[in-house]
Amino acid sequence: MDAGLIDENLEPTEDLTEAGAVIGTCVGGAHDDLLAAHTTFEQRGPGRVPPLSTSCFRSISPPITSRTAFGMQGHSSTVNTACATGSQAIGDAFHAVKFGKARS
Repeated sequence: MDAGLIDENLEPTEDLTEAGAVIGTCVGGAHDDLLAAHTTFEQRGPGRVPPLSTSCFRSISPPITSRTAFGMQGHSSTVNTACATGSQAIGDAFHAVKFGKARS
């Protein structure tokens, strides 16, 4: 809301189709998620690991949820760098715009 892209009812105030989301977390979780997928791969083979299983990982859920809620289709990612995660997320978003992966 601070950026003026959504109103107090969480409705977009403009077209966000080209927007994306870079979200930082210090929670982690990817290791545990990858371990389960790797175990399935080893025990049951590559055909038993769902091709979209990474979208179920806890660390990727926030940007996917944000994108879905606001109709975004642009660049998105999650960073997990403990105490520096907020700064890292801002830096990643800045670089996405600077190098043409996202519009400003």
